[in-house]
Amino acid sequence: MRILICNTFGHLLGGIESYLDRVIPALAESGQELAMLFERDAPAAHPRLPIPGQAWIVSESGVSQVLRGLREWRPDIIYAHAMSDAGLEQALIETARAVLFAHDYSATCISGAKRFAFPRTSWCSRRFGAECLVNYFPRRCGGISPITMWQNYRNRLARLEVMQGYRRLLVASEAMRREYLRHGFAPGRVEVVPYPVTPMADGVAGAESMARIVCSSEAERGDRSNRVHLLFAGRMVRLKGGEILLRALPSVIQRLHRPLKLTMAGEGPAKAEWEAQARDLCAQNPSITIEFTGWLDHADLQKLIAACDLLVVPSLWPEPFGMIGPEAGAAGLPAVAFAVGGIPEWLHDGINGFLAPANPPSAAGLAAVIAKCLADPMLHRQLRDGARREAMKFSLQQHVVRLFEIFARVADEDHDRAEQSGISRVRWSETAAGK
Repeated sequence: MRILICNTFGHLLGGIESYLDRVIPALAESGQELAMLFERDAPAAHPRLPIPGQAWIVSESGVSQVLRGLREWRPDIIYAHAMSDAGLEQALIETARAVLFAHDYSATCISGAKRFAFPRTSWCSRRFGAECLVNYFPRRCGGISPITMWQNYRNRLARLEVMQGYRRLLVASEAMRREYLRHGFAPGRVEVVPYPVTPMADGVAGAESMARIVCSSEAERGDRSNRVHLLFAGRMVRLKGGEILLRALPSVIQRLHRPLKLTMAGEGPAKAEWEAQARDLCAQNPSITIEFTGWLDHADLQKLIAACDLLVVPSLWPEPFGMIGPEAGAAGLPAVAFAVGGIPEWLHDGINGFLAPANPPSAAGLAAVIAKCLADPMLHRQLRDGARREAMKFSLQQHVVRLFEIFARVADEDHDRAEQSGISRVRWSETAAGK
């Protein structure tokens, strides 16, 4: 079976690319023939995604040449992800049977955030349409440019229309499935395939030397045995909630009566703002230490996870899934987060962490659940064990088997094509399981 994997970027950038970084090798190891299509070979400063076979770069070769090459290669299945060019996407759908993993709200929200910022932060469950234009500025759904708003609106409409051509829509959570059913997709075409977790390698030790200390304290220079270590890991944009996490820290200190260290791993446009906020916070609170590591590869992130006591996911938008939670859980790191989007599908109160109230989200609510996880050492140990157990539900092998089952059903919809490729549903499942 020939599978073409498509994405906008060919280098590691965010959650979508992190997903592809772990799934592409697993698909290649199954014995299927893979090829890649990237709209752009960027960002160059980040590691390139694995390319186990042929690759086409649209920005270098042009659309016509790429499509000509694809028709000659004749993929059996196109497995698409984030695509920015609706015209190219339509052409791909017409080339072969196509499956889309809808990772986010880029087709169902003008800003992609799926939340209102005024009069208070709240989550939007509206169906995308003209009413979104009416709400955009009064409810502060996104930026302040009417031109950008209109362009994004038209792009979303075009994308939704193109997406109707996919044979299957895959989503990471039931929350995302409900979102696309709300937009008219047939229930039988939208399937939940949770993101996979890559287990931490045995013997990985924590390493704190990789980080740049933004603000130090007496607690950092003194005894660390009583200090709690929190982790934020993700793209540094305002919707990820770094600002509200920083505001929660003084309350955490007051509740726990222990020094605290926060490590913030990632890059993004909000980083400078958060660094400035962190410096001011540490100047006023000598028991707090905050460091920023920048972008980390998977191995370094695993080392950092091993050094921490609690993951904080303070997202202010309905996360489609929140892959960092189960990934950290595989190493025994419990989590706290606001109860938004797909997060409650993997984060369960008292099992692997706690959920904070999200209507509206608040620094006080976040501080309360952070302290709840860490105040009782016995409970914290139980949460660590629970985090490992819950993470086992999201294995890479199970994910790949699920993909193969879906690809097989799509391929079998055209019996002649399936016969020519020598593919059966049983064979796909056995291949995925490594039999």
